[in-house]
Amino acid sequence: MLKENRWTEEEIRRLKELYTSSDTFNEILKAFPNRTQNAIRMKASRLGIKRPDIFFGSSPSVLLGIKKGDKRYFVKCCDCGEWIQLKSSRNKIVECSFCGSLYPLKS
Repeated sequence: MLKENRWTEEEIRRLKELYTSSDTFNEILKAFPNRTQNAIRMKASRLGIKRPDIFFGSSPSVLLGIKKGDKRYFVKCCDCGEWIQLKSSRNKIVECSFCGSLYPLKS
C-alpha cells in the first residue's frame, strides 16, 4: 500500500502561486522536490487551478533545424522548456510529449 503524503498549507499556497505564474513547469517541479510531476498536476486539478493560457503573451518558439539535408521543425514548449520535433511545418496543433501542453501554430 502506498504511503499517503498530504500537502501542507504552505505547499498549497506555493502551488497556487507558481502554477498560475509564467514559470516553466520545470521550475515548478524544482519547487516541489518531494512531489512527482503527476502529483503536482493532480493537486492543481483538484484545487481547480490552471496554467496561464498561451494566448496571453507567451507562444512557442519555432526553430528550423537542418539535419542531413532534411528540414526538421522544432517547437519549444512554454510550460516545460522541452523541444518538440514536428513531422512537418503544416502541423496545426502541437502536443508536448513531456508535459502534455497543447499549442496551436500559425500557418
